[in-house]
Amino acid sequence: MQWTAETIAEYGSITNYILAHRLPKSWGSPPFTPVSTVPFESPADYRVLVNDWPYGFTPDMTHLVVWTRTRIKTERVRGDLTPESRRLIQDFVDRFFVATVGEDGENRVIWFKNWVALQSVRSLEHIHVIVRNLDPEILRDWTEEKSWHRGEAPEESMK
Repeated sequence: MQWTAETIAEYGSITNYILAHRLPKSWGSPPFTPVSTVPFESPADYRVLVNDWPYGFTPDMTHLVVWTRTRIKTERVRGDLTPESRRLIQDFVDRFFVATVGEDGENRVIWFKNWVALQSVRSLEHIHVIVRNLDPEILRDWTEEKSWHRGEAPEESMK
């Protein structure tokens, strides 16, 4: 709570802190201009980070946040995901996380997106991913800043 109060006093909001220190500078300020209008389609549009404010999980669990500059559609009334958004996120989680963690991946990875009313950082689109018994090498690979996080297209960074 002290860190949050000090951060808000210094930056004006947690959103400003995240923009200044956690997300690619090339994203600029919201509203962002994504490479793709489809969430999680372009690696240049998302960034995987260890949660700065992890929930109270057991030590074998890693709490990640996937920040995206592409808007994720939600229902207007409750702010919950639309069925299409839920499918897009599940496909991304399966492809990016579950397939990578190896044996029993589907039982070691869960995800959620807080309803709008529950979000502490509403102006920055994100989902939460929790992974059990994660290999530190995989975590480093997921969270390492790659050139496309700085704004280059993935295929340009491979040259």
